[in-house]
Amino acid sequence: MQLGSLLSSHATYNMMKAIYGEHRIGVYNAAFIQVADILLPQLVNGPIPTVTPIGADQAPHARLSHDLARKKFFQETYGFIMPGFTFHKLIQGLDGSDKMAKRNPMSVLTLVETKKTIKRKIMKTFTGGQITLEEQRELGGQPEICRVFDLYYNFFESDDKKIEEIERTCRKGELLCGVDKKNLLGIIQEFMEVHEKKRQDALEKAREVVLERIEG
Repeated sequence: MQLGSLLSSHATYNMMKAIYGEHRIGVYNAAFIQVADILLPQLVNGPIPTVTPIGADQAPHARLSHDLARKKFFQETYGFIMPGFTFHKLIQGLDGSDKMAKRNPMSVLTLVETKKTIKRKIMKTFTGGQITLEEQRELGGQPEICRVFDLYYNFFESDDKKIEEIERTCRKGELLCGVDKKNLLGIIQEFMEVHEKKRQDALEKAREVVLERIEG
């Protein structure tokens, strides 16, 4: 928060308007916090090159971080190195929205889901299917807009041949949405069981590290 406040004192309204457009002050304040997160590692470990993964919608934060980091005050005070960025693909929301977002829990899968919440979210996931089974078999599905297919493609199936088979059978109406969801649900639940065990093991190790620091 302190770094965000310091950054804001070196920005002008015209600078913020040029990058973000005209908004209320709260939006600009949130941007300074984002930039502070981007630059903070350089305060912890000294001026070092950094790479921050962002979505294309966060590109304005990258521009603002460069504009502020290169200012004379921050160069003389902290010696900031211009931060680097990688732009990541935005995953569309399970509910059919443009992207997964924590503010809409039904649009996103987290790594702390229960079997119950996973099932509810997957079975309600937006698909490219037709209204009736008869139409699905006759007209086929639309994997290009199907969020179930997105999950396979981006996270849960690394075999290109299997991806092609899912897409082909979907388009031909051979693979029904309900069956596709149940298949994916089983894969995700198995993944989450393995992940949860790893998470619990890591928590035990984290507790050990914290206790060693406290006692040391």
